[in-house]
Amino acid sequence: MPDVQINDGVSLPLLSVALPRAHDLARVQAVLDRLTGTQPVLPIAPRFGRAGVCTLMQDAPDHWFVRYDAGVPPPDASAAGDVVVTDITDGWITFRVRGDDARELLAQGARVDLHGDAATRCFFRTLLAEAPVLLLLHERDCEVMVPRSYSAWVHAWLRHAAGFHERAQP
Repeated sequence: MPDVQINDGVSLPLLSVALPRAHDLARVQAVLDRLTGTQPVLPIAPRFGRAGVCTLMQDAPDHWFVRYDAGVPPPDASAAGDVVVTDITDGWITFRVRGDDARELLAQGARVDLHGDAATRCFFRTLLAEAPVLLLLHERDCEVMVPRSYSAWVHAWLRHAAGFHERAQP
């Protein structure tokens, strides 16, 4: 039997951070310091990392997502000064797919290569089962962050794909 578990999805505190003048690493560092309460080391590679109780995900040179651990409220957005910070917590659901076969399951519907050294610990914005998602790949599990309006569809797809995945194994 394959090693895959899928949770029912949770809403975790999530900020969208637009950073004009992102080429100024000192400025980016200062903003992220204020939002995380720590001093993350920039640049983070491969496009995401931990900073205290936060996960930092770089979506583009001038855009970041900052996700806080369960039970940790994000700071007041005004703490970021002139940077555009939007609390998008209510609009996203996070599913965790755990186990040795998590990547295999996601590879059935993802539009990115989830195998190889490049994808060992990485962050992607992509489509999964034709729905927009943010994927965080860890060693033995993956986080699938989905806009709330797609969450029922993606959850059903994950469970269905896990069923196919289980039958495909010898």
